[in-house]
Amino acid sequence: MKNVHMQLDSRVAILQILVDRQEELNGKVEHVILMLHKIHRKLAPEEEKIIKPKELPTLPLTDEDSFSDFQKFLTHDTNFYPVDYFAKLIKVDEHTDEYTAVGRILPKVITNSLARMINYAGSGSVKLKFENTKLHEAIISFPDSNLVQAEKMSRWFYTSNQRKI
Repeated sequence: MKNVHMQLDSRVAILQILVDRQEELNGKVEHVILMLHKIHRKLAPEEEKIIKPKELPTLPLTDEDSFSDFQKFLTHDTNFYPVDYFAKLIKVDEHTDEYTAVGRILPKVITNSLARMINYAGSGSVKLKFENTKLHEAIISFPDSNLVQAEKMSRWFYTSNQRKI
């Protein structure tokens, strides 16, 4: 009986090792696929397509729950890069000033009613903090843009009460 338990324990340990290795390999394969998509976009930009990630939340975000869900969604690289690419598609280039860029991007991602619940730098427990979020990173960090100063983004949230819903 003791021998059977030892065999069973060793099989469970082996299976756990296999599961761990499989998860590790899956992560590496996902990373390779992501890099291949990036290479393909560079080599054949005319064939560039957005591959919609599974479970992409509906945009624009309308409430705190959808904002939180989108943050969780963006924590995975396979979801982050298509959203980053989406931001580039909104006609923001090196000739677009930051004010115009913010005016084009944020209303497509966040409703004005949600913007009223957000403060760029946060305000304690009263409002959501936008700075240092994955969504902030996706919007502000894409290449070939002048969107390097966060002041205009902060202003957009500040003036949300003045805009019509």
